[in-house]
Amino acid sequence: MENSGTIVWRNEIVGSVTTIIADMWYLQADWKPNESDVASMFMALASKLKAQDVIKEPLNGIVASLRYDDNSSNDHYVLILSFDNSKIFMRSISDEVAFYVDRQVLEPWHPTDNPALYENELKKELSFFHPLNWKRVRTVAVRKDRDDVLFEVLNGNSQYAVVHLTWRKESSRRFPTTRFYKDWQDVFTNRLLEDHKEWNAGQ
Repeated sequence: MENSGTIVWRNEIVGSVTTIIADMWYLQADWKPNESDVASMFMALASKLKAQDVIKEPLNGIVASLRYDDNSSNDHYVLILSFDNSKIFMRSISDEVAFYVDRQVLEPWHPTDNPALYENELKKELSFFHPLNWKRVRTVAVRKDRDDVLFEVLNGNSQYAVVHLTWRKESSRRFPTTRFYKDWQDVFTNRLLEDHKEWNAGQ
């Protein structure tokens, strides 16, 4: 394994690592942040991490990339676990885990530049008795091959909902068809990841 590299966060190099020691999927290294504003933000967030909390719930961690000095083709995602003085502790993770922790969506889902379009359309379509009526929502992503939209529900018990928009006013509580998910793990595992596998199998 290469013994030095850089840590990339939000598409910017935030510091360098040397003397990388691997133990299965876990890595520790000597750490030196650079002097950029992004690096300062990264350190402010990462300094609050506790390894046991991140291992128990990866959403508590920070996703970054480890870019080796000797071989850029070996770049891979890491989950930042904690800092201890000048040491950084990480875990190598897959692309899927990185997307999960960073709350990114997978193909065929994609973010939208016009979230208000879908939020306003949803309001137009809902009948008085639809379970999303009177709920505040935020558009998270749109499926590019059909009229499915992922919304975050900002009040109520279910935190996410996938709605199949009909682009007309509905009078039934059954339409637009809606499936609720209790949290990000639920919607990512049981919807986004499954859709991604199905999408790849059909390509």
